[in-house]
Amino acid sequence: MKSSKSLPEIKSKEFNKRPSSTNMELKRPGSSQSILSNESMDIPNEFKSYDQCKGVFKYRIKYNPDCIQQTGSLTSVVYNYNGNYVASASTNSSVCIYKYRYKPRSLEKDKSNLYDWNWKYSRELIGHNNTITNVRWGAKCNNEMSKLMGGETQLLITSSKDNTARLWSLNKTDPLLVFKFIHGTPKSHQLNSKTFPHGSIFTYEIKDASLFYQNHFIALLHHNKLYFYRYLIQKQEAGSVKPHQNNNKYKITTSYTTDAQYFTAFSCINNNLSHLLLTASSDKSINIYDANVNKNILCIPNASKGKPIHSITLADYDTPCSTFHDGFLTCSINDSIRWWDIRTQHNVRVFEGHSHSKYPLRCSISPCGRYISSGSEENGYYIWDVRTSNTLAKVSGGHTDAVMDIAFNPRFAELATASIDGKVRFFTEK
Repeated sequence: MKSSKSLPEIKSKEFNKRPSSTNMELKRPGSSQSILSNESMDIPNEFKSYDQCKGVFKYRIKYNPDCIQQTGSLTSVVYNYNGNYVASASTNSSVCIYKYRYKPRSLEKDKSNLYDWNWKYSRELIGHNNTITNVRWGAKCNNEMSKLMGGETQLLITSSKDNTARLWSLNKTDPLLVFKFIHGTPKSHQLNSKTFPHGSIFTYEIKDASLFYQNHFIALLHHNKLYFYRYLIQKQEAGSVKPHQNNNKYKITTSYTTDAQYFTAFSCINNNLSHLLLTASSDKSINIYDANVNKNILCIPNASKGKPIHSITLADYDTPCSTFHDGFLTCSINDSIRWWDIRTQHNVRVFEGHSHSKYPLRCSISPCGRYISSGSEENGYYIWDVRTSNTLAKVSGGHTDAVMDIAFNPRFAELATASIDGKVRFFTEK
């Protein structure tokens, strides 16, 4: 593996020194203890907490409307850090965002509305001109970012087959940043010049993108490179003669290159402090990079018995489970879902039974760490017990085509599924 440029040291008590092992245990900033806590969450009366559920999410929730309908096939679905928002990406080049709201009900007036909590359409992110490959939420914004955005907000980043990635804020219509140039934001007078070096514009699709290290950095996966960026969001001065001018900037700090033909998947922790970046390549290998020392610290060859890995899943929750502090999941076509332990570099368990021979399906880890779920090409989804690998539920119905992505609500026991039929549906236990 090769790397260009040196990444400035990430200043943090936890990561100033090279770890003695590749332990992925996450900590809150300035804390010496694991971030696991017993803090109570505000859970609607109609739902259970994960501590109370048995992992059998078979009951379809009849919200009003009972599903989210989008134009085009859906490629991904994801909740934000506290479960108040859900975002779904589509092949029609847009992302739809819905917000949870409490709505007093009257069964006499509206018998179809079975829940006091419903998803309300919030907005649509429009700007890409090709399929959205993925959408990811940022971590909870700090006070400084909220002031820049003019109030409490949430960041998202989208990657697309149009060879760009875009950073968004919930309270802004236009993207904060458009990642089109490899080396960073060009000066305004150079935008139409011919002085850019050859290859300075992304020439392949951005396969994935993510905010990293609690929104401090942004990572982009592009062909055989993993690019790492710093960015600057500037507040628009009051009384500006150009109130709509975007002065936000980004700049490359380092990049990693695979020896294989190209990268196929990427994942990282953002909601908490972790310095590891996980990648998969076309040669079926898994490589883990340490951003604190700017090195490839682990390589697992031949990690798939099917096609190359197309998805890496981490338990990226505000209060993650201890089960996956040192582990992650991989998905590949014609292979099982595999749970890897980076301490031993071995495959701990496999989760199989679902149909996965055509589409790049994704999987998800429950916030409690006890359940794994994945979409299936049988128009449904599966849920497994992490401890035994046994199938807890095989659910079909509600969708008319393959379920591409699936996500657990981090707040209470709810499951969201996204399908090629253009619908997001929600499930829970009875």
